[in-house]
Amino acid sequence: MVKDVPGFFVNRCLGPYMDETAVLMLSKGVDLKAMDRALGPRGFGFPVGPVTLADEVGLDVALKVQTFLGGALGDRMGAGDPAALAALVEKGALGRKAGKGLFLYGKKGKREGVNPEAEAAIKVARASSAGGGEVSKEWVTDEAMAERIALRFTKEALLCLQDGIIRSAADGDIGAVFGVGFAPFKGGPFQWVDEQGAGKVVDDMQRWADRLGPQFAPPQILIDHAKDGNKKFR
Repeated sequence: MVKDVPGFFVNRCLGPYMDETAVLMLSKGVDLKAMDRALGPRGFGFPVGPVTLADEVGLDVALKVQTFLGGALGDRMGAGDPAALAALVEKGALGRKAGKGLFLYGKKGKREGVNPEAEAAIKVARASSAGGGEVSKEWVTDEAMAERIALRFTKEALLCLQDGIIRSAADGDIGAVFGVGFAPFKGGPFQWVDEQGAGKVVDDMQRWADRLGPQFAPPQILIDHAKDGNKKFR
């Protein structure tokens, strides 16, 4: 059902999603709890937010995936500087399994707040030239974060369909919802695009591409659907 490519389908889509959150936004100093709120159950609708997800997966694993997929996806990865993530891994802050990651965890694994080591690493990354300095406030509202992070995931899903990595949009939606918890009530990335209209999603992606770079540029399959009267994927 899925071609043998780096990341297959679900993890291939999750790579740019994590690049936008655990790497790029982290290096910019975006509030960790805000990212989780924007993407979590009460926000976009993922079962957990991206910061919690990074801690659950393990920051060491997240860093390895960043490096591995970076070599396969080109400018669709590597938008952020993984320095803060690397610094935490070096300190043994590997996530929930180590009792500390981006958050701190008690003896029973209960989250106890933001890890001060994470705050310090983020501050250093933000101050560096690679970190990128200040962030425009309107780019990191809950709504803006949810949109840009979901678009990074969705773009990769669209490219998987365009490149024949998955057989159909329906397969992609099933994989995204059941594999990684893409907001079930949105039906998956392809259904989400259909509900908004391909033309709107093209415009949204292009707006972010103009602001932040080619990692958001709309793929040809989406442009074609927009030109064909907002042709649906499902």
